[in-house]
Amino acid sequence: MTIARTDHRASLAMPGIIIITFTLAAHASEPLDSASRKSESTSERSQKEELIVRLRDAELLDIIASDAAQMADSWARERETRLWAAMGLIVTLVVTTFGFIGIRSLPDLRKKVFSDLRQELRTDPAIVTLIQDEVRQRFVKDVEARLNRLSKESAFYQFWNQANEISQSDRFPRSLRDSVVESLAGFRDSDEILETRGFAHALEKTLDSFVAAGLDGDIDAIDDTLGHLAERAPGITHTMVAHYGRRVLGEVSVSSDVVVRFRKYCNYAKRNDRWEIALPFLLVYEHAARQEGFKTRIEGYLQDAEDFDAKEREVFVKRLTSYVEPTGITETPNAFAKRIAEKFRSFMSDYGDRVVAPASGGSDGGSN
Repeated sequence: MTIARTDHRASLAMPGIIIITFTLAAHASEPLDSASRKSESTSERSQKEELIVRLRDAELLDIIASDAAQMADSWARERETRLWAAMGLIVTLVVTTFGFIGIRSLPDLRKKVFSDLRQELRTDPAIVTLIQDEVRQRFVKDVEARLNRLSKESAFYQFWNQANEISQSDRFPRSLRDSVVESLAGFRDSDEILETRGFAHALEKTLDSFVAAGLDGDIDAIDDTLGHLAERAPGITHTMVAHYGRRVLGEVSVSSDVVVRFRKYCNYAKRNDRWEIALPFLLVYEHAARQEGFKTRIEGYLQDAEDFDAKEREVFVKRLTSYVEPTGITETPNAFAKRIAEKFRSFMSDYGDRVVAPASGGSDGGSN
């Protein structure tokens, strides 16, 4: 079964592919402890130096082993080879540190430190276990993070393709609709996807297509999970204000839930500086509902309209004047469109002079 829509949508442009890079941070280890050295005479320096480096501090060994493991974890499949490379870096840092405090026999020192460290790492069971556990834990954590990120990106691009397919079709299968709604529900708590460049645009096009197809229930479901995005996405606000504005005026029995959604998007429109989009629907709704104090609210809204600039006023007036006829709402008039048009005509009958030629203290139209 397919779902029909009433208009075509422009093709979505594919956003730039997100390239993920993973960087492994290596921490410099603390310098190895060594016996203190006193200054020597010129004759003593001529004698062959005998450097003794002892790894006697268990905590120091833990730090060195942990650092080596961090360097090695992204290359777990080549653990042994990469581990010695990491150790070489550690030794280089140690040697550099000792160089700053005046030791000159760096090659001998390097060999001795490397030899002792290598022996400790190979023979001390605690160190071996520590390295294995560290590598395993970090590897698993790293892999899980990467898979999670890739899974989210895959879901986003699947949604993007589906939104593109829907926006270019007059009809689309229910299975595609259901898949899109399910995908969007899964994005609810994924800030990475919601903030991805192009996501709001794809969502807007999806909502446009759903509105054209009359999928009110699915739009409500999307609003429940992602409606808050409209607060910073004017395009979505525009689509949803018009959708819920038509519903509060065209449905035979308007639920309080629909009214709440409508007012929410009117507020978003005002915050997004799109008040001229929401105000026509809000004025007509207040006039039709005639709840206590409606005249005062209408007067306040009309005063807001007087502050519109030329472009905003053109949009405001065009909506109010075009919707007085069902054909201004839909190409093929139906009962839904006729009910909306009737309410717009009633409002314009009472307040049309204030809309077309705004002036302070004009007709207060209607009655309480």
